[in-house]
Amino acid sequence: MSIPVKMTDQKPYLLRAMWEWLVANGTRPHIVVNVQHSGVICPAHLKQTATMLFNIADAACPNLQMTDTQVSGNMRFGGKAHAVIFPMDAIVGITTVDAPGTGLGMMFVQSAPVAEVSIPHLADAAAQTPAIEEPLESQPTPEAAEKSRPAWLKVVK
Repeated sequence: MSIPVKMTDQKPYLLRAMWEWLVANGTRPHIVVNVQHSGVICPAHLKQTATMLFNIADAACPNLQMTDTQVSGNMRFGGKAHAVIFPMDAIVGITTVDAPGTGLGMMFVQSAPVAEVSIPHLADAAAQTPAIEEPLESQPTPEAAEKSRPAWLKVVK
C-alpha cells in the first residue's frame, strides 16, 4: 500500500530561481508568455500573436511580483504604464536577450494536473525488510568483519 502525496507545481520555484540566477549574472530576464491564455491581462495590441517576450528585469518592471499562481507588475508599452498579469499556466519559459544563441534560460512543460507521487507506507516497508535472526551481541563488530574479509590488494615490495 502507498500513500499518495500531492506535489505542488514546480514551475513557480524554477521561474523564481532562474530569474534570480539571470539577474545575478548581469543579464535581463525575459519571460515567454502565451498571451492567448485565459487570464492574461496585458494591452490588447500585444495579443495579436500566440506568444510574446516580456522583460521582467528590475529596471523594466520594478514592482514585479512572482507568486505561486501568477507573475504581475507594471510594464511600459509605447511609453505608457500598464498593469500586467500572467497566470503561471500562461508562462512558457524564461530566457535572456543579452546572450543570444547561448541557450541560457528554461522552457517549461505545459502544466498538467497536480502530480501524485506514491510513497511506500512505512508498515509495508517494514514488512518487506527481513528480520535479524541472531541477537546483536553475537553479530561481528565492523572491525572483526573487516579482518575476516580477504584482502583484494597485496603489498608488493
